[in-house]
Amino acid sequence: ETQELEEETQELEEETQELEEETQELEEETQELEEETQELEEKTQELEEET
Repeated sequence: ETQELEEETQELEEETQELEEETQELEEETQELEEETQELEEKTQELEEET
């Protein structure tokens, strides 16, 4: 019983680790997209001012 629980705990810890890594990657992607969005908004603003 204890052995089973330890194995399950180990598996859950590994899954948690994987999810944390995925979350980190997604946060980095989100950051990049936010920066791109910012750049596009600035370009849009410039174009609107020109017209």
